Amino acid sequence: MTADAFRAQVNAAINAHALWKAHLGTAITLGSAPFRVEDVGRDDRCKFGQWLHGLRSEKNAPQFEEVRALHARFHEEAARVLDLALSGKAEEARARVAPESEYASTSARLVEALVAWSEQFNGTGVYPPRGRVDPALTAP
Repeated sequence: MTADAFRAQVNAAINAHALWKAHLGTAITLGSAPFRVEDVGRDDRCKFGQWLHGLRSEKNAPQFEEVRALHARFHEEAARVLDLALSGKAEEARARVAPESEYASTSARLVEALVAWSEQFNGTGVYPPRGRVDPALTAP
């Protein structure tokens, strides 16, 4: 996979997951949603999750397990919020998407991990030690 294709996939994932706050806000307001809690809670149902679970050589990246775990946690938190919204517990649901919530924290950490992985990805399957980026690997 080329670095450009990898970065495009990561950017699409960041944008798609950012939309979930709006989806959840709508569900909280309306008390209904076109999504099932069971589906939202699964990290292999969204396009990014399908892509992530289908990776082969990229799974050796130091960021892979962190991204996989954060992505799964994001879906767990989104499902909790959706369950509350659909159960008529709007205030509890709103609290769970507030800036200091686990949902917000997980979402932010997922984006940070995706950006870090994207910046270090070079298509070779070779990664610098975690925390250090060799400028030669990220040069255009």
